[in-house]
Amino acid sequence: MTDLPLRRLRDPAHEAGKPTFRSRVPRHAVSGLLALALALGLGAGCQIGPAIQSESAVRTAPLAVAGVSPPPDAQGVATNAALLVAFTTPLDDAAFARVQLAIEGVEARLSRGGRSVILWPTKHMTPLTSYTVTLRVTGPDGLDPGFVRQWTFRTGDAPIASPAHEVPAADGQSLLFRYPYIQSHFPNTVTVVWATSTPGRPAVQVRPEGLDAWLTLPARSESFPSTLTGLRASFFQHQGFLDGLDAGALYRYQLLHDDQLMATGVPLKTLGAQDTDAVRFVAFGDSGTNGPEPRALRDAILSHHGDGTPRYPHDFVVGLGDLAYYNGTYTDFNNNFFDQLSGKKDQGHGRQSLLASRPFIAVLGNHDYGKSATKIPHAFLSSFVNPVAAGAPSSDAERYYSFDSGDAHFVVLDTMKFDDPLVPGRQEMLAWLERDLAATKRKWRIAFFHHAIFAHGEHGAGDDFRQVRAMRQRLAPILQRHGVQLAIFGHDHLYERSKRLRVDSAGRIVRDSNCAVAESPRGVVYLVAGIGGGELYTRQVNSDPCGTPGYRRAVRDYGDGYDFVAMRDGEPIIYDGSDQPPRKPAVRYGFVHAVVTSARLSVTAYNIDGEVLDTFELTE
Repeated sequence: MTDLPLRRLRDPAHEAGKPTFRSRVPRHAVSGLLALALALGLGAGCQIGPAIQSESAVRTAPLAVAGVSPPPDAQGVATNAALLVAFTTPLDDAAFARVQLAIEGVEARLSRGGRSVILWPTKHMTPLTSYTVTLRVTGPDGLDPGFVRQWTFRTGDAPIASPAHEVPAADGQSLLFRYPYIQSHFPNTVTVVWATSTPGRPAVQVRPEGLDAWLTLPARSESFPSTLTGLRASFFQHQGFLDGLDAGALYRYQLLHDDQLMATGVPLKTLGAQDTDAVRFVAFGDSGTNGPEPRALRDAILSHHGDGTPRYPHDFVVGLGDLAYYNGTYTDFNNNFFDQLSGKKDQGHGRQSLLASRPFIAVLGNHDYGKSATKIPHAFLSSFVNPVAAGAPSSDAERYYSFDSGDAHFVVLDTMKFDDPLVPGRQEMLAWLERDLAATKRKWRIAFFHHAIFAHGEHGAGDDFRQVRAMRQRLAPILQRHGVQLAIFGHDHLYERSKRLRVDSAGRIVRDSNCAVAESPRGVVYLVAGIGGGELYTRQVNSDPCGTPGYRRAVRDYGDGYDFVAMRDGEPIIYDGSDQPPRKPAVRYGFVHAVVTSARLSVTAYNIDGEVLDTFELTE
């Protein structure tokens, strides 16, 4: 067998169509290095090393890839064995190759390159069986010969126990400043983020669930001095970027700091691809307090049935803004978001973290902005790793974006753009939204934002009337025009569901000849879920009938009347801090749990005691 050198290649397809990540993403410039890690299923005498130059080297070099060093005679011990392959490439000059992996001559995975590290867990192999694996690296067009390597391994047959889940590990008790959290908006990529109180050499270890060896990858660090954050001491934030993961797959990860374990055996699930059967998510807004309610919310979402299965299985979590009262500072985010939802504040460990095992989708709220759209939400932007919307001004990078999972397209908006007519960037965001929604082919379109476009709370029916009017006039027609079926937001601290509304070109609710709301199967359901922990509001009701002066004032000031709430058994579906119907259940703090399949969108709102507030289903 002949090994040819890996040349520096440029992939036009990547440059044209792949998502662009900002410079904080790790860029490990390992030019010409092909690292092969047989993380599971190693048979006796089969040892693989990096930068292999000959067939004999394939069989004799010790395994030492990016810090992964299981014993040379490690045995495969999983019923469903897997091969773990890592391929790194210099990202700054977009040197991407075409990589093919085949088992017994059958192609197992094809990649057109990656942004950092590509992992192939090749599953469902037969126990106690020998396999021949072929890896071929060519140019982007498939014609450049690149090189080919081939080797054989034998699977084992014993089950693998999951590693102990500890956050922090013993060595991380004093060093782990922020417990780990997951950022991901694509099925095959994940960024693990965490922070320590001292600088060092951070790394993340990853393996597919059921494997018995880890692949270790360096992480990128960024210093946050106390002079910048206003905290008492500086901290150091780290990001470990994983690419080429299987969609909807289970993994485990660990954190290292100067070779010391900070966290061990943390479970992780990637987002589902378009062909996944169902996508599940939870959403809540206005949770950013230091009280007990956000902790109760966290524990409720993570609760299990008696048989150990989760009560509310979910693929990602959405925070609908106001994540960190009252001013969105670094101190506010540490105390009222990270420490609350990770368990650090009340439990002293992260085994009950809402942030560590599923992606957290972050939405900007007014308090995250410091209550003024003219301010820059530094703590928010530096904490979360969001996509950059195509065509967005650089000053608005990562404030609004979109992503896909299953047969659903999700848009995340920055509704502080409606705070004042003079706030820059509103038109650019709306133009992007038009393009983004027009381009999607997914059946379901769901919007997340913060401000209360249709709501009966203090903001939606009171002091934010100029903002509400602008959102109804400018935003609602775009959502309707492009087939958005559901919009979920917070800001008003209550739960409320609207009828399925349609608006005219001026944002006014379409009504029949008797002035009643004309519901439509092509309309949008507007859902207020600001029940994450902030003090509950009481509803503001305008009972003036259509055609009266009071009604006309409501239309003038707020954009329309306030009779759009959905009804159930003659009662409005509003759960707030008042004693008005419905009066049960009495506990109103909670969250929304949604299940999206190709056939239907099912939504249930629960309180923190597990009682149902509301449930509904859309089929088109």
